[in-house]
Amino acid sequence: MLAVLSLNSAPGIRQVVFVSGLMTIIGASFASDWFAQGVEKLDRFVSISLAARISVTLLTFFMIRNEDDAHLAAMLHGLFGLSSGLAGFFVITLSYRFRPVREKVSDIVASVRAHFSLFLARSNSTLYVAAPPIVLGLVASTAEVGIYSGADKIARICAMLIGPASLVVMPRIFASMNESNRAAARISGQFLLIQLAVTFPMTVGLFAFAPWIIQIVLGPGFEDSVHILRLLAPVPMLIALTGALNNQFLVPLKLDKKLAVLSLTCALLYVAVLTGLAMRFEAAGAGLALIAIEVLMIIGALVIVMRADRAYMRDAWIGMRNFNPMKLIRSS
Repeated sequence: MLAVLSLNSAPGIRQVVFVSGLMTIIGASFASDWFAQGVEKLDRFVSISLAARISVTLLTFFMIRNEDDAHLAAMLHGLFGLSSGLAGFFVITLSYRFRPVREKVSDIVASVRAHFSLFLARSNSTLYVAAPPIVLGLVASTAEVGIYSGADKIARICAMLIGPASLVVMPRIFASMNESNRAAARISGQFLLIQLAVTFPMTVGLFAFAPWIIQIVLGPGFEDSVHILRLLAPVPMLIALTGALNNQFLVPLKLDKKLAVLSLTCALLYVAVLTGLAMRFEAAGAGLALIAIEVLMIIGALVIVMRADRAYMRDAWIGMRNFNPMKLIRSS
């Protein structure tokens, strides 16, 4: 698939697209942060990820000067994916003295099938990133694609700062369930409160300082992105809330199949709503579609949890009310 996509690229960058994409795929295949997350030993992986991100960011600022350096930007992106994936794999292999083991294909297929609903629920998030530029490119001008994409990337960078928190705390919630569902629910509620407390100022900041952010980050020609960024200002808070409900409530309660149905339904609705609103309001319509679907995901997740286990939600609310940051940090 990568080779086909590379051939459809511009002649001057086909090789760059292929090599960069291949490095990203190999790095993702070797990524082992899921294991470190499961055993709650993420310190080395966080250090590796931060070191790789800082290095790539510095190299980007020093090496990328104009549009002629686009191939260097692509290669740096691929290099980051490859290096962080391989480094994490070797760290986990050496730390736990893993050795190659022959696995039966039938066992692998059975494992994938058993957890396919969770995989389906997680993979839909890619659609929310990839669909708007494609749809806007079909129903609007390329200028609208740039106006939306610039603002969307800024909003998602803010969301990425808090997004992994719900995944990191998920093993702690599962471990707490060995004690009682009440203890797990209270941790879920407390971390939900933390995520909202962090992302709410981000939302206010994006809305209030949108003109300056766009001017500094995107530069001249993107003045129309100011309105889109203000429209997308709630995205960090909404994504944090969606991730918290999915990973801290639905998955621990073994509601992943219902989560998959909800995610798939919202994904299909998103494509339809995105197309309709983009045809009518262009870049602003794409922003409205994203906000609407995120809100729908949150409402759907709340309904599922309330129907399945009201006591869990009640205990989570108690955990939020009795929030003690220092106690939570020590327990984590």
